[in-house]
Amino acid sequence: MKKLLTEERLCELAGLTEQDRPGDTVFVSRSGQKAAIARRQAKQARSDLPTQKVDMDVVIQKQIEEMNPAMYRPEAERLFDKFFEEYDNIGIERLVKYNDELEEIVSKLGGFLMPDLFRYDRQPSPIFVKVAQEFEKANRPIIDNEDEFLTRVEEKVLDLARRGFAQTGAGSDEDVAAVDKQNLEQAQEAARVFAVDQVVKVLKKEDPERYGGLPSIKDSSAEIVAQLMRDVPRVKPKLFKQAYNYYLKQKA
Repeated sequence: MKKLLTEERLCELAGLTEQDRPGDTVFVSRSGQKAAIARRQAKQARSDLPTQKVDMDVVIQKQIEEMNPAMYRPEAERLFDKFFEEYDNIGIERLVKYNDELEEIVSKLGGFLMPDLFRYDRQPSPIFVKVAQEFEKANRPIIDNEDEFLTRVEEKVLDLARRGFAQTGAGSDEDVAAVDKQNLEQAQEAARVFAVDQVVKVLKKEDPERYGGLPSIKDSSAEIVAQLMRDVPRVKPKLFKQAYNYYLKQKA
């Protein structure tokens, strides 16, 4: 009975039109469930850590500065031209206007090339450059993968936090464990979202008449995201678990 009720809710959800969906708080790109939760957890990880002996944000910023951001300008410019070669300044402005996640990437990677648009980023971020290099190596576009890009950035920031503990001696084993716990929770949440997406794809392929209209997480409102996250795993529990475990193994 529970499975039938769950399937019925998903069928109703699949039948929603764009006009029927709640319009406030629409998730796109990094504002999707995975990235939004990951960002909150990353910030919470830093805010939860003891600050009596050292301000970890200061440590992180100091380590970034020690990377000498100015030295990354040529590489940042090359990468920016590669990923956004078809857009001029006006095109970039339009591209990021309603996409906060992409705006952050553009600003931190190539904002120094467009001071009129991005007045606060006079140097590229070494961390953003490093993630862009990873995307280039994987032949993966930044556009439409903003959430993955920024999740990688956050993972590197947390790694800097851990190294900051080690270098300053301010972090106890419990402090480092707290950062590790936040990393694990982020990975688990990302795995849940990945698994739900995979199950939705299977449902739409196996039974397009019933589930063909199911929306994706990244294009859904907060209310619909919550419903997908709650109901989809119950319809295909074994497939959900397989996809969930697969994601965690790939990230290990």
